[in-house]
Amino acid sequence: MKKIKMKKNKYIFIMVAVYTLCCLSMQEASAQKVYKEGEMYILDCGPDSGFPQGATSTTTKIIANPTPSNTGEPMEQNTENGTINATVYQKLEIAASDLSNTYNWATAYTQCATDKGTGWRLPTQREFTLIAIFGDAFTAFNIGFQKAQYWTGTESATSYNTKIAWMLDINLTVYTHNYYQVADKTQLKRVRCVREVSSEEPPTTRVSKKTNK
Repeated sequence: MKKIKMKKNKYIFIMVAVYTLCCLSMQEASAQKVYKEGEMYILDCGPDSGFPQGATSTTTKIIANPTPSNTGEPMEQNTENGTINATVYQKLEIAASDLSNTYNWATAYTQCATDKGTGWRLPTQREFTLIAIFGDAFTAFNIGFQKAQYWTGTESATSYNTKIAWMLDINLTVYTHNYYQVADKTQLKRVRCVREVSSEEPPTTRVSKKTNK
């Protein structure tokens, strides 16, 4: 029964993601905020983006002094049903490339900050949903994703197995139910980092702008 419940929750999440894609595709391109700002590649879900603001937040999703584990209980509120994954951060900088190595989940969770500096982290499950939806825009900037599996920062809430976390399989299409899956945390997968950008920061000159169709 627990496995069935997990699958049901996963399918509901995918349906929401597809619904979001359909809604966004009907908006004017100018409202879909994927752009380059100085040297930063930005996914902007702010008030001018047309994205439902009730689904966004400017509250950081970085857990203070995290102790991620490949074997223990999920970190508090860090599951698909937790408060961290309930919204997407309003404005995200997307790293221009993957980290150079593949990592297990616990290492991946902290490796963004280790490799790239303070403020960099794994995207949550819902944030990676939007990043994938706008994949064509990032490809146009030559920072597209590989045909590979990527860790998200979100752990599984299922009680029968606490050693799993959510990942995104870019080998597949967004319309298949396998696009988002849970995987054993000890598996090695690719990592693409994001950084939270304050909407109050003064914007730099936007060199170019590209949205997906």
